[in-house]
Amino acid sequence: MATQSIVLSFPRVNVSAQPGDAVYYSIAGTLGGFNVSNLTVTKYLGAIKTVTEGSVTVQYDDATVSAPPTGSFIFFQKDKKVNMSSILGYYAQVDFTNDSKEKAEIFSVGAGVVESSK
Repeated sequence: MATQSIVLSFPRVNVSAQPGDAVYYSIAGTLGGFNVSNLTVTKYLGAIKTVTEGSVTVQYDDATVSAPPTGSFIFFQKDKKVNMSSILGYYAQVDFTNDSKEKAEIFSVGAGVVESSK
């Protein structure tokens, strides 16, 4: 099958999205004034090919795949083979950035540390 791609545009793309991540979508609805989605109808769209400041290019092989409907929840999943949940090494630095115009406060920050050598 021929590989095809689709470009999804956003006002802002999550900074942790990277090529190789899996992209899914679920059709959105409302319930009691809240935006909701039925996760049982979540569909796999494809893998991220490229990421720019305002768009993500998703590559797929299935000819039956189509663009998600307007207003869908679009989310991605990291590749578990590459992105471990732990930081490895002897040193780590974390930067917290608030890019909104409104004041925000951090309530709590936690870290799990395991000594691996002496």
